[in-house]
Amino acid sequence: MQNEIVKIMKEYGDTVSVYAKNLSDNKVLVSHRCNKVFRSPTVMKIMVMVEALKEVEEGHNTLDDRIEIKETGISYLSLIRDLSISSYTLKDLIILMMTANDYTAINTLLNLFGLEKINNRIDKMGLLDTKVQRKMLDFYAIEKGKDNVTSIRDMSNILERIYNRSVFKYREISDFSVEMLKYQRVGRGVRNYIPEWESTYRSGEVGDFYHDIGIVFLENAHYILGVFVDDALDPLEALEIISRVKKAFLKNVSRKSDVS
Repeated sequence: MQNEIVKIMKEYGDTVSVYAKNLSDNKVLVSHRCNKVFRSPTVMKIMVMVEALKEVEEGHNTLDDRIEIKETGISYLSLIRDLSISSYTLKDLIILMMTANDYTAINTLLNLFGLEKINNRIDKMGLLDTKVQRKMLDFYAIEKGKDNVTSIRDMSNILERIYNRSVFKYREISDFSVEMLKYQRVGRGVRNYIPEWESTYRSGEVGDFYHDIGIVFLENAHYILGVFVDDALDPLEALEIISRVKKAFLKNVSRKSDVS
């Protein structure tokens, strides 16, 4: 699989990272430019969720805490904009962020916990390439050179730890975090190419870059599969790259393959 996917990637230069790992036997199947740092549109919300649930685990917050949202804090890319509710529980906001990619929910959580605290958590967890430096739709920060960045190396690391239930000490919180990864309702990436299998995909796309990474639950083996694309000619090219990687992946695995 490694050689087949690398052959595909050579057509696109150094703009693509790919990672695939069998979590059932810990065998890395593909590792291509995994330490390349990419601008991260919304994939970084995984770390926002981790920080929120760590705050709950450590007793600083509860999932039932209510957070008031002012009208001035509501994004136009938000389900909250169409609702008549002015306050939400912390659990509600995590669900809206993770399942609907709701920008108001993301920014509210970023305001609640702060960029510094989230980045301190990232450092404590040993993630090398991930930084959260701006809120969603903060184009002024982007102009100032501040952006959210990550790599497949970091995102596969945190996904595997969530999958192994090693991020949180309480099983209930660990199970909740896995469920949140499963229920993304928006996105056009790898999940759409393998709809018959349960997966935990996190997608993000802005302009010429598209990121997709998650866990695929096959019948007898579980996998991490991720593709990060930068500087694509257009979104269709990015999706074509993802599609070709997916086809190579599916060619080499099946519901009954790679079981030790």
